[in-house]
Amino acid sequence: MLPGRALCTYFGCGELADAPDERGLCPACSVRPACTRCGMPNAIAERSLVCPACRHEERDSKHAERQARRALFADLGMPDDAIWKRIVYPGAWEGEAWAEYSVDMFGMIVASMPDPCPWPYWRLSVPGGSGAITVQLWRRQVRCGAIPAIVEARWHPERGETIGLIGLERVAKIGDAERALRGLKLLRLLDQRGRKKGREIPPVQFAAEFEKAYKEVQALLGHRPTQYDVASEMGMGRSTLTDYLQDYKKFGIVWPPKPT
Repeated sequence: MLPGRALCTYFGCGELADAPDERGLCPACSVRPACTRCGMPNAIAERSLVCPACRHEERDSKHAERQARRALFADLGMPDDAIWKRIVYPGAWEGEAWAEYSVDMFGMIVASMPDPCPWPYWRLSVPGGSGAITVQLWRRQVRCGAIPAIVEARWHPERGETIGLIGLERVAKIGDAERALRGLKLLRLLDQRGRKKGREIPPVQFAAEFEKAYKEVQALLGHRPTQYDVASEMGMGRSTLTDYLQDYKKFGIVWPPKPT
């Protein structure tokens, strides 16, 4: 190779360049549109805004994700054809006391559920208010900040539920271990099997209690309360309150309550 000449570093080019630029690109490649991910030139003929190297990396990453998900399915015993769903719930939504925590929920979408429901679940509102998606939860993990130990709950239709503190051996401080274990309380707070505390509040009664709690908390705080403020006043978790609001939307019960 002659002095001052070098192979172009652009993915798939490799041309011998007389005067490569500071990125090691030949004159032809140096004027290609930049990749939106790495900033390196993209092929002009291609419609994608991502260069070939990044597309390969993206495909490899997606393949690794699919492999990891299949392994998780097998580990949990979930059906291979399950329509999976992952939900990450910030603990702060249950109040400042849980601001450090988050709950990672993984499961499968189901068409219906029994009443009362014997397994853990989560409901997601459908955009437009046309209903809700029910997710049967097979794994729930509660994390507290960067503490390596987590509370993990697993459910299986044949084996039932198991709960454990995972990664405790990697925790050096007793205080961190106690904070991690406290995640069990948050898990139970969100446990949908305890939804509505075993009783259904009729729509008329719920509307009256909901409006009363909202007004009392608003008067106490001096500003518009949050859903977890009102839920706490009503003696329930925020998730239970949102369940009621979703169920009773058809009766005109909405957040915030309509002034009367």
